[in-house]
Amino acid sequence: MRYSLYVCYLVGLFFLGTYHYYQNWKNGLETGDTSGYYFWLPSAFIYHDLPNPEITNRARCKAFGKPEIAMSELWPEGVRGDVVLNKYTMGMAVLYAPFFAAAHVLAPVLGYEADGFSMIYRYMIYLSGVVYGFLGLLVLRRVLLRYFDDTITAWTLVAVGLASNLYFFASWNTAMCHAGQFLLFALLMYCTEKWYESPRLKYATGVGALAGLITLIRPSDALCVAIPLFWGLTSISALRARFLVLKKHWMHGIAAVCSAIAVGFPQLLFWKIYTGTFFYYSYGSEGFDFSNPHLLEGIFGYQNGWLTYTPVMYLAILGIIWLFRVRNNYLLPVVLILPVQLYVIYSYWGWQWTNGYGARPMVEYYTLLSIPLAGFLSVAFTRRWSRWPAMAVVVLLAVFSIFQEWQFHQGLIWPELGTRNFFYSTIGKTKLDAKDLLYFDGAPVQPADPAALKKVKTLYFNDFEDSTGVEFTRTDRYAGQFSFCFNQAQQFSPGLAVEPVGPEVRPGRWLKVSVWCMRKHNSGNIYKMSSLVTYFGHEGKELAYYGIRLENKPGNTEGSIWAGKPDVWAEVSYFVPVPENIRESDLLKVYIWNPNETMIYIDNLSVELYK
Repeated sequence: MRYSLYVCYLVGLFFLGTYHYYQNWKNGLETGDTSGYYFWLPSAFIYHDLPNPEITNRARCKAFGKPEIAMSELWPEGVRGDVVLNKYTMGMAVLYAPFFAAAHVLAPVLGYEADGFSMIYRYMIYLSGVVYGFLGLLVLRRVLLRYFDDTITAWTLVAVGLASNLYFFASWNTAMCHAGQFLLFALLMYCTEKWYESPRLKYATGVGALAGLITLIRPSDALCVAIPLFWGLTSISALRARFLVLKKHWMHGIAAVCSAIAVGFPQLLFWKIYTGTFFYYSYGSEGFDFSNPHLLEGIFGYQNGWLTYTPVMYLAILGIIWLFRVRNNYLLPVVLILPVQLYVIYSYWGWQWTNGYGARPMVEYYTLLSIPLAGFLSVAFTRRWSRWPAMAVVVLLAVFSIFQEWQFHQGLIWPELGTRNFFYSTIGKTKLDAKDLLYFDGAPVQPADPAALKKVKTLYFNDFEDSTGVEFTRTDRYAGQFSFCFNQAQQFSPGLAVEPVGPEVRPGRWLKVSVWCMRKHNSGNIYKMSSLVTYFGHEGKELAYYGIRLENKPGNTEGSIWAGKPDVWAEVSYFVPVPENIRESDLLKVYIWNPNETMIYIDNLSVELYK
């Protein structure tokens, strides 16, 4: 049977259909990582302005109708004042190149400007991830069939293609590097298998070139060299045989190294010319802290946590037991690469790995993890009582992955800012309610029945009626004569600041913090919103801190984290449990913080104590 081949085609159609349904390419290449990856191509082949692509940037501004777009994806370092070094290497430009060339040919034919940024370029560059994700599955199928039957291979491809976050990067954020890396890793595994099966120069050269390109795209993925180095080393006798093979075919090893260097040489030469050194760290202060890895938060947490958003990989981890039992050829590559990769990616300064869904640096390693994943399924499928549950788990996790991508598109989730309460509160939801929005902001678990709580007293109330300061205005107000309006010099509102809190604010009780607010601007940027802050402190140290966004609450009929309307007054309120370790002498503060100086009006700030 060829079920596994049909699965590849089916998953590929899913990629393509989802790609056209969401049409994420329409706003692509404007800013961010993909723009930085891509800048090499129009700068080199259209505007010829490397290494300072100012002309290219002006073309980008024109294409997107912006007077100015900061070249934040380019790192203005280097040894000469006229050098603006792209912090991203040129590896992804290599993978984009065929699609860039096709777009450049099609642009005048289809009536688009051949400027490198018109819609045809965006469409084609983003399409590359769809194609590479599909091709990666086809190559991975060839590898899996060497160890497993067609049925197990088919189900493994469903798990990897639809139940993991490969689906996201092969259908939504497709111009990121991960679908392309997925294909390259699969090809590396295939060439490794072929060389050890029948040592030939073309396979050795392929191994080297693939490892070189993988490393050029993401230098941290240089770990991939462990695949050909440790493949098949399952015993001492296998190690001895390996030395004999390498001794006999030593020229192949040199060819592999030379091909890897050849792939990376243009980048090394570019750095040498413009920085004076062949090896240059272009990311500036964005580095690694190997003394403080965020392993638990990164793997199990809710800010793009690996297993939280790709739970199908639990099956792959369980399948490592199978690797040991059968001494599979990928035993050493898996057990050596997986812990090192996790340690490296969660030692990075931005360990939440924004601009995606789940742990995006793990996507390419699913090629390797597909072996233990298939091993787990092969064991489960041998018993009738476990076969159907295993199939059901894969299907349910695929549905979970597909549905969460839909939620992502609708603005119902944003994993890089996820919280535990928000994650579980939004499972299966098609619209967010007020409590969900609070949980997204990091609010504590709210009382199950607020009406059952009894009010003790009002700790603070400010209707902003008692001042003639410039921040107090009659222009827009909820009640009375005045409201408080933030201006460009004002980040903090008047609020409650009491120390000591006294005996009444004690564990087991709740604070209800509320304010009426209204924004004047249209922006729904969740990274630039004001916060209704509650702070408990002890001797200068934080006991608890909560900051609830304001601007996406008034007029939010869509039930989305990005929604909300200007010129609408609404009350924003939430309950805060008094910390268990609070003392009578501790500090309580409640205020509004507006760090981005956006225009927002507030009225009737209130803090009430409940029991």
